[in-house]
Amino acid sequence: MNDRLRAFSGQIIAIGVALLLGAIIILMVGESPVRVLMTLLRGAFGDQEKIA
Repeated sequence: MNDRLRAFSGQIIAIGVALLLGAIIILMVGESPVRVLMTLLRGAFGDQEKIA
């Protein structure tokens, strides 16, 4: 495995772990992780005027 692919896969794994831990915390609070993520994305990218 070359260095570039190894670095990229490490970043993808880190993002996946962060999403998983976030989903666990959201579930512990009693909310739906999918609903929370969709609300977050809609707030950031809802339309051209709302792009952060």
